[in-house]
Amino acid sequence: MKRLYMLTLIVLSCFVSKAQDTLKSKAPKTFSINQLKSDFVFFRTVMENAHPSLYRYLPKDSINRYFDTTSNKIDQPLTDVAYCKLLQNILAKVGSGHTTLTLENSLAFNNDMHDILPFSVQVQDNRLFISQLYRKADTTFKVGDEILVINNEYAASILEQMRGLVTGDGYSDSFKDFKIQKSFPGIFNLLHGDQYHFLIFYKHGNQVKKQMVRALTLRLGNRTAPPKSDPDQIKLTYPTDIPATAVLKIANFTYKDYSSVHRSYFKELEKNNIKNLIVDLRDNTGGSEDVCIDLMQYLMDNRFYYHIAQEGVLNAEDLKYFADRSNKSPGSANLTSLQNERSFFRVTNSGNEQQLISGKRFKGNIYILVNRGTFSAASLFAVAVKAQRECTVIGEETGGGKAGCDGGEIMKVILPETRICLYIPTLWTYSASKDQNTGEGLKPDIEFSYPPGMPHSAHGDVDPIMEVAKKAIIQTSQKLQ
Repeated sequence: MKRLYMLTLIVLSCFVSKAQDTLKSKAPKTFSINQLKSDFVFFRTVMENAHPSLYRYLPKDSINRYFDTTSNKIDQPLTDVAYCKLLQNILAKVGSGHTTLTLENSLAFNNDMHDILPFSVQVQDNRLFISQLYRKADTTFKVGDEILVINNEYAASILEQMRGLVTGDGYSDSFKDFKIQKSFPGIFNLLHGDQYHFLIFYKHGNQVKKQMVRALTLRLGNRTAPPKSDPDQIKLTYPTDIPATAVLKIANFTYKDYSSVHRSYFKELEKNNIKNLIVDLRDNTGGSEDVCIDLMQYLMDNRFYYHIAQEGVLNAEDLKYFADRSNKSPGSANLTSLQNERSFFRVTNSGNEQQLISGKRFKGNIYILVNRGTFSAASLFAVAVKAQRECTVIGEETGGGKAGCDGGEIMKVILPETRICLYIPTLWTYSASKDQNTGEGLKPDIEFSYPPGMPHSAHGDVDPIMEVAKKAIIQTSQKLQ
C-alpha cells in the first residue's frame, strides 16, 4: 500500500471507570469468562496470522508464553476497559508502534465523565516533569517542576508501568515516551481508575514539596485517527537572525497538492539563494510515502530509495475482507479461513524503486530536526535522507525504527464479544538504512536534551533545538571560510 498511516494509541481511549461511580455514569458492562476467552482466541488468531512483525523482536516461544500467561489470567468476569488493559500488555511487548487497541465502540465509556490528573508531563532521563497545567488558575505547580510521587507511587515505577501498556517500535522507549507525554493523565487513569484527589510529592527548584490536588473531571472520547490535512501542515519560513537559511516545518506528510507545493517552495529557495535548509520533522507521526518521495526528489544528490522492501504474512485484501465480516457481523468471521490464507509475501511498488532527482534540487546544506514523535513515514524519510545524502540530524532518537517499521494499510478488526477494536498493520517496511536492526530509532548526529518541562516542539519565542541548528550552521560556515 502506498500510504503509511499513523494510528497512534492515545490511551485516553482506555480510561478505567469505577463501577461504583453511579453519580456520573451507569456501571460499565461486564463480560463473562466464556465471552472473554472467546475474544482472546479471536485476538490471538488474528495476531498470529495477520501481523507482519509479531516475532521480529521477540522469539515465537516468548510471544506464545505471553499469550498463554494472559489467557490463564482470564479467570473472572471483566469490564471491556479491564480486558483492553490485559490485552494491551501483550501488544506493548511486540515492538510495533502502529498496533493499537481502542474502546471506540463502548458507548458507556464515551459518555462517561472521568477524573484525571490536572497536568501533562515531559519524560526525561526516566523522570517526570510538568509540561502543561490544565487549570489556568492553578498556582500550586510550575511548569518544569519534577513529579516524584503520586499517591504513594514513585515516578520511576509509574513510568515503567505505563511503558508496559503503550506500544512503540522495536526495543526503544522513544515512541512510548512520546505517547505517555501526549496522554499521561489518561494512562494514569487506565492504571488506577478515577480518583478524586491525588497526593503528590514534587520538586520545585531544590525544595521537595507535598500537595493534595483535586482531580479534573472531563468527558473524553476516542482519539484514534489518521492525521487530517490542513494548510499549515507544511510551512516555509526564513529566520531573520541567520542569513541564507530557511526552515521547512512539516507537521505530517498528508498535505494535498504536494507536487505543486514542493515545486513552488524549491523554486523560491533557489530565487532567494538559500544555502542552508532546516527540515523540521519533530512530532511528525507520518503520512503518505508518495509525499515523502516527491519531497526527496528536491533534496537528494543522486538517484535514491525511499525504502528497500516491504513484506507481510496476509494480503491486505484478504485481511480487509475478514475485518469487514467481523466488523459488520460479529461471529461470522471464519478464523480457519484466516489461517489458510496466511502466506509470506513481498510487495513491489514505487516506494521500493530507485527514484529520480529533480532538476531544481536543493544543493546546499541540510539539517533535519527529529524527536521521539518522528514516526512512521517521517522516520523512514529521515533515515533515507541520512543514509543517502550528506546531512546533519539534530534532536532526539526518532520514535520510528531506524531499520524500518510496520505500516501499510492499517486494518480495524473488532473483537466479536467485547467490541474492542484492534488496529493492525499489514506490512513491514525495510528502511533505506544498511545498518543491522538493533531495535532502535535513528540517533541524531547532535543530541539535544530539552530543559525540564519544555514541550519537544517549542512554540514560544525561543526554540532551543532550533538554536542548536543555527549554531551548527554558523560553525559549518566558519569552517568553509
